[in-house]
Amino acid sequence: MKRFWKILTTIFVLRLVLVGCGKSSSSSSSSQKQTTVKIGVVGADNRVLQAVAKKVKKEGITIKIVQFSDYNQPNTALRDHDIDLNLFQHQYFLNNWNKTHKADLVSIGQTIIAPLAIYSKKITKISQIKKGDTIALPNDPTNEGRALQLLETAGLVDCKINPNAVRTKKISFL
Repeated sequence: MKRFWKILTTIFVLRLVLVGCGKSSSSSSSSQKQTTVKIGVVGADNRVLQAVAKKVKKEGITIKIVQFSDYNQPNTALRDHDIDLNLFQHQYFLNNWNKTHKADLVSIGQTIIAPLAIYSKKITKISQIKKGDTIALPNDPTNEGRALQLLETAGLVDCKINPNAVRTKKISFL
């Protein structure tokens, strides 16, 4: 039920935003003007956004999903006006990105934060991961931290904060 409300809230917020992005027509014509809104995303599961696209299409709004493979690209594209909105990050990531890039992007609503998972083409169980195997982590500090917590929860690493050094992690691979 909680997921239902998140999806409904996302649809509502996007509808408000997308309607606000449309230009009002000064003509008295009854035909509705089409507006295309480009939304940057990271990840391949766009079911919620596709459901929103169907709903707003009736209001003359076409959503174009712009897929990115790196977490920094959507914010850069938004800052450079290559896309109209993006839909992929949590507030801490946005704050960190703004600080690092001297930008002032703002959140206009909340969205679903996808949980992290461990993916492999060969390994089917955590227990199959052996000492010396390579695991790729996200290339940004906030999601790297989430990934390390996931690996620690899975029993693959032991993250200890060194009290004598600021921002230094000692990672012991088990």
